Amino acid sequence: MNKNKPVILFLCGYQAVYGGNFIPSLMALEEGFQQQGGQCVYVFPAEAMQRVWFAQLQQMGKTVDVFPFNASRLTQIKHLTDLVQKYHITIIHSHFAPIIPLEIFAFLNKNVQVFIHLHSDFSSGKQSLKIKLKNLLIYKILSARVRFISVSKAFVNYNPAKIYWIPNALAIKRMPCEHILGEQIRKKYGVDKRDILCEIFGWSPKVKGVDIAVETIKQLHAQNPSYKLAIVCGREMTVEKMPTWVAEHTSCSGREDFLLYLPPTEDVFGYHEAADMLLSASRSEGFPYSILEMLSLGKPCVMSDIPGVSWAKKYPLSYVFASENISACKKAIVEAASEKEQVFLSKTAEQIRTDYNIHTWVNRVLNTYEN
Repeated sequence: MNKNKPVILFLCGYQAVYGGNFIPSLMALEEGFQQQGGQCVYVFPAEAMQRVWFAQLQQMGKTVDVFPFNASRLTQIKHLTDLVQKYHITIIHSHFAPIIPLEIFAFLNKNVQVFIHLHSDFSSGKQSLKIKLKNLLIYKILSARVRFISVSKAFVNYNPAKIYWIPNALAIKRMPCEHILGEQIRKKYGVDKRDILCEIFGWSPKVKGVDIAVETIKQLHAQNPSYKLAIVCGREMTVEKMPTWVAEHTSCSGREDFLLYLPPTEDVFGYHEAADMLLSASRSEGFPYSILEMLSLGKPCVMSDIPGVSWAKKYPLSYVFASENISACKKAIVEAASEKEQVFLSKTAEQIRTDYNIHTWVNRVLNTYEN
């Protein structure tokens, strides 16, 4: 790293099987920062070294390192100090990383700007007294030397003076992968052209409302056997584990013929192409990439009415239902299915690509660095 140039450390507690929209978004941000004369360093958990996208970043010539995210706070602060010295870091921009060690580090290293990106909401729409006290500690008491970037407008309420709201954007350029057409995926899983395939991302099944989705599709399937549900699993909640979770949390066995279990993939748009609609039954969200991606393809999205998806409600392709309300969810799915062939849907796809352009996102983040 050049000592005379500003250097950003992307500190990412990210080890998903696929790079998805996240890694390409960082690459777009790096490109924008480089145009201003800066340099970037990517840092991930050691477990991420097993991922294809990690190797691809290295092959592209990116500076990539690892960090002990599961270590004690003291060890994390020491390791972060070592990275700052090693790469001459001037800005730290964290994602999915423990917040308190960064806040302590910022107190001890006033020459380094620290930005903490808030992505996820695992509250399931409920906040205990313990969580409220923790939020007070993080966003008010310890936040003097850091700034936050939030994907959700709702998070700004934690501390409006410290939190910048910047919604996620659609990264058109994705990590290299083999694309499988949606019709091939449907054929592989025995989904007929006349079937109505709903897609849900269930890597955190309780928060993502997989139980709500399963119960809803069960009732719809009983009325119309064309309805099926494709559950995209994750790194921990795998294809092998998800049926057991479904059996334990719903009235289904998890092995019904209307339930499909898909492994995580870099080729997520193949899954989107295969599905007739996205079902987001989440109890809480930050800003889900999946909704953004499906809308960009001109496909309907059925979603629970929660703060993290409020941005999508203005688009004609969005069908909102009261969170955890199976009857309302059924109604929204039927409405979405009846309109999936309409030509006007392509206009929404075009509008989404304009409203959530990655270059606009990059410029907003870069401006935050300078404020």
